[in-house]
Amino acid sequence: MYALARIEESGYPPARVDNPIPHLRTRVFAIARRGAAQLFQVAALTISLLSSAIANGQDDTPAGDESASVPNQNVVQGDAKDLSAPEGSGQSLAPPTDQVPTSIPADNSVKSPSSQQANTMPASSASAVNVHPVPPPETVERDPRSPESRLATKPLQDKEAWDWTALPVGTYSPATQLGLGAFGALLFRLGEPFPKSRPSSVAVVGLLTTRRQAVFEFIPELYWDHDRTRLWSKLDYRYYPNAFWGVGPRTQDSQKEWYVENGPRLQMQFRHIFYEHLYLEGRLDAQFLRVQGIAPGGLLDSGTVVGDDGKRVIGIGPTLGWDSRDHSLEPHTGGFYELSVLQFHKALLSQFTFTRLEVNLRRYLRLAEGHVLAMQTYGEFAFGQVPFYRMPQVGGQRMLRSYFEGRFRDKAYLAAQIEYRVFLFWRLGAVVFASAGDVGPSINKIPFKPLKWSIGGGLRFRLNQDERLNLRADLGFGYDSVGFYVGIAEAF
Repeated sequence: MYALARIEESGYPPARVDNPIPHLRTRVFAIARRGAAQLFQVAALTISLLSSAIANGQDDTPAGDESASVPNQNVVQGDAKDLSAPEGSGQSLAPPTDQVPTSIPADNSVKSPSSQQANTMPASSASAVNVHPVPPPETVERDPRSPESRLATKPLQDKEAWDWTALPVGTYSPATQLGLGAFGALLFRLGEPFPKSRPSSVAVVGLLTTRRQAVFEFIPELYWDHDRTRLWSKLDYRYYPNAFWGVGPRTQDSQKEWYVENGPRLQMQFRHIFYEHLYLEGRLDAQFLRVQGIAPGGLLDSGTVVGDDGKRVIGIGPTLGWDSRDHSLEPHTGGFYELSVLQFHKALLSQFTFTRLEVNLRRYLRLAEGHVLAMQTYGEFAFGQVPFYRMPQVGGQRMLRSYFEGRFRDKAYLAAQIEYRVFLFWRLGAVVFASAGDVGPSINKIPFKPLKWSIGGGLRFRLNQDERLNLRADLGFGYDSVGFYVGIAEAF
């Protein structure tokens, strides 16, 4: 439901305004330079006079009192660090595993330690700002994953040992309608902190929706070894009325029926970065689901749908990925490329045997100041005895946003999307997007006829400039379908 992300540049960049009169700009700059030189001379003279006065007054300083000659020493002992969280992601009611942060303000103004506040990422809520003192000038900030950072980066001594936050949350989607709840997190660091260290966290989320859905999540996330190693997990329990239209790319609206998903799910990811941005990850996915509230005489009551009575699925598998994004919540540059395989088998006590393959390719281009082009290609393929609730699905808040999540489902799913993001003014931004894709019984049998497509746009409101934390509202249109979403962080 939330994420912890390292920030390397903050806030929307200001729009660039070109001066149409070059010679006037040159004269203004010349006058400014002369004025700055004069101010510098006055400042130097003032400093010289003050230094002489201090030197004359040192004889009156009591012996052993060093604080009189070293004023405000605590101001340069701090650190500027940020938080954020996992980006992989099973679809949840908030950003899954790509994704609550802390850092200094964009203007680098010095704040006293007593003014620090917690900064976190709820789902659709105001965000508090956590401000740390400015790091000392001699601190060299490098990528913490590089060997040089281990030698050149000096640990900071007055990092907060722990912090916490609690906030209300809210969300909206066609699948949940309006959802309201609460979010709380405990933030801490393992080992010696360094300037760009990510905090570990333990988060708790509770959400109730107007569709009478209830979701509770417990999300620990731990970082150590200079952030090269991460352990993320999520234990959730959901009572979730959901819709089912059948399996296949051409199901009809008239086939819609409701049922209830009831049960817990445990997900775990253990990741280690072993070369620059290249990482290897092991995953565990265990779900214990009861399918209830089946409509008499419906598809799920016919006995022909795999998983119509729920049961247990347990799978493990590796993930290989490359993540060079400049930020996980709102990337401006870089790429995210991931290949994941999960094997569900009776040897793991799973009651269904199947394999799930996922390919997630993303690229981000900064076209100009305040203009970003984001692109994604996504594929999900399942082989074997796949229960209907674990099949690849069209729709939701992240891809093909005009469709109800699960409107179409089958064993193979392939889609692509492109999104243009632009800063408007103050804390406001806007996006336009387009996506297309389809499902089928296998990758070579995806019909793409009729093609499922979605176009639309949305607005962004920057809740936190330093962490690029946005409240987003998206409206998507497709063939005979409309989807409206309100949530936190970008769709991808």
